Amino acid sequence: MVTFAQSEEDMAAIQRLRRLLLNARKEGSGDGLKVRLSLAGDETDLPQPLAEVLIKAVELMGAGQGVEIVSPVQEVSAQEAAALLNVSRPYVMNLIRKGILPRRMVGARHRVPLRDLMAYKREQEPRRETALTNLVRETEELSRD
Repeated sequence: MVTFAQSEEDMAAIQRLRRLLLNARKEGSGDGLKVRLSLAGDETDLPQPLAEVLIKAVELMGAGQGVEIVSPVQEVSAQEAAALLNVSRPYVMNLIRKGILPRRMVGARHRVPLRDLMAYKREQEPRRETALTNLVRETEELSRD
């Protein structure tokens, strides 16, 4: 289930929390951000991994994006993998054939471990950003001529 901010009140609260977190990060000591949770008068510090998940969720929701938490052992179909990578299904199938993405067969269907898919996506991000920067630079050069 993907969760989005549902109302203007939700979005305002998320934006306030986002500003607090950004300010805390700027003023932080580099040890990681400490997040303290208070529920019904009881307080506790969130473990750092959970605090990072909360921070990322706030950043995404503050930007108007949805958030979904999935288990890293989850598998996705080739079509779902394509949607997550923002590429075509044949492109994903090519990555599977080349051994770049692992897969498990369930009947006649390919299942890709989500953990491996997200690792591939993280690895490709710098390459995509460089290609996009180069494309913009070339386009600007061509428009000047």
